Parts: sequence; structure tokens; C-alpha cells
Amino acid sequence: MSEQGIPHRHEPPRFYEALGRVMGALRDCHALNGARHLDWWPALAGRERHIEWQGGPYAYKVAGALFAAVINEDYCPTLRGALTHHEFHSTGRTRSRFEVLNVPIVLRALDPVGADEAFGQAVRHLRQTDQQPTVEAVPA
Repeated sequence: MSEQGIPHRHEPPRFYEALGRVMGALRDCHALNGARHLDWWPALAGRERHIEWQGGPYAYKVAGALFAAVINEDYCPTLRGALTHHEFHSTGRTRSRFEVLNVPIVLRALDPVGADEAFGQAVRHLRQTDQQPTVEAVPA
């Protein structure tokens, strides 16, 4: 495969900036609330970045939340102006692909439960931890 058709693809700072912008946007718009085991890595000989999680929302829902946040003028500035393709390609419910700063980003949901269920699980977990009995020191 020729490198000539892939401009700016092997600039490490660009890859780190693209990944950082996406991770910041995921945090800002709370798209992965309830997900666990978040991981990311380079793929395809370093030409794209994959972001993967377990037990959270579907990938197409996360991509949709990111794009909705970018459209909203007062929300999620980390991706504004960085999306090079203003549409995402969903390959089923568990995988979506889009580009940030000409870097392909692939979102992948492992064992997704949906956004509503993931949020409900997170709330139930927080309530359980709040109701845990606390151990107080007994005076001697």
C-alpha cells in the first residue's frame, strides 16, 4: 500500500491530538456513562485509533452523541473544527467509524447493554455504595 494516498497519517502528534480530542469529548458529553473497561490502541499499522469499552451504550449511540454535541454551539468544544468527515459510518450497532484531524477513529462496544440500561446500572451501583454500612472506630 502506498503512503502517498494517505496524507498526514504518520504524524504521531496528530494521532495523539485526535485521540485526546475524542477522549475529551467522550468525557464532556458523558457518552460512555455506565461503561467499564475503557481501552484504546493504534491499529492497521498505526493508521487508525480504536476505542473500546464493555457493558455500556452501543457504538452508534456514542458516535451520535458526539456528533450531536459538536452541533450544539455551547457544548463539547474539543471536537469542533476537528472532524474531517462530518458523518460516521456504522457497521452494525457495536462499531462506528469517523475521522478526526484525518485520523480514522473506530468506536467498538463489547457486550453493549444500551445507554439507558448502562446509566441505570451506574446509578444502582452508586446507590449501593452509598448504602454500604460504614465501620466506625470503637473507642478503647
